[in-house]
Amino acid sequence: MNEAAPSSPVRRERLREVRLLQSAIAAVDLERQIADYLTSRYLDYLQWLENGANANLRIYYSLRIPALILATTVPALIALDFGTVGRTITVVLGIVVAAATAVEHFLNSGQRWRHYRGTAEMMKSEAWLYLELAGDYASYTRHDTAFPTFVARAEALMRDEVREYVSTIVAEQRKPAETNVPGEH
Repeated sequence: MNEAAPSSPVRRERLREVRLLQSAIAAVDLERQIADYLTSRYLDYLQWLENGANANLRIYYSLRIPALILATTVPALIALDFGTVGRTITVVLGIVVAAATAVEHFLNSGQRWRHYRGTAEMMKSEAWLYLELAGDYASYTRHDTAFPTFVARAEALMRDEVREYVSTIVAEQRKPAETNVPGEH
């Protein structure tokens, strides 16, 4: 699993949650096949989702926050009327706002962040229910007998994540290009 250095309290907390889940998996007496699935397939996918969420949140904030701040500054600069230099600065800042907003919209990083974060949280919840034999796993007395149900639910979450990504996020990125075809009404 990729152990990148935490860059924020939120990132550190997310890494702590994954490590706590790793420790819980190691603490439960699981058959080798189950432990291998949990550490190789499940936790690797969970870490991939966490990395995707963190990367997209950084991109989203690095584009949106400056755009918001500059968007509120431009009208004030216009009102202050600093002459030619002020107008030039105002135009440049307006272009930066427009560019940052366009890039963020193109990358769709806010929606991607919400997508990855939501799926990661659902996967963590499912793992905890399985490890504690709670929720849908409460009728089981052993992890090995609950394992097929867990795998089916985990794989469904992963499949749904891919389906949602392709049908929602990728489709949203294609909409502007498809709707702006010259000559079509």
